[in-house]
Amino acid sequence: MTEDSLEVLSAFIDGEAANPEMLARALAAPGAFEALLDFARMRFEIATDRSRPTPRFYTSMEKWLSASPGRGRRVLRAAMLGFAAVLLVGIGVAAGISLRSSTDRGTHRLAPPPATREVSFTKGVDWFQS
Repeated sequence: MTEDSLEVLSAFIDGEAANPEMLARALAAPGAFEALLDFARMRFEIATDRSRPTPRFYTSMEKWLSASPGRGRRVLRAAMLGFAAVLLVGIGVAAGISLRSSTDRGTHRLAPPPATREVSFTKGVDWFQS
């Protein structure tokens, strides 16, 4: 079953408009029955899931939010300052990389250091080719 066939079957089971020719090809593909069954199972599980936060969660959130009226602003301000700091560091790193790479490409290139020794290898003695 191709990815396109799965998308067509998924759209069909979600109630979206599906091209009839593409839907026919998708239904004729091997594994189409199993895919439709899996999609139906997922929709059933999502529709019947009644899990919600407990009342204790809502109570604790109300206490936290009402503890200090300016607390939300302080948290938001701290988050914005943190984001600004990370952004500035990122810009600094990017600028440093850009400056370094532009000087490397310039005409002031350094020549490689002179050789201090020469190493020779003999085929069949120092290495073997398979």
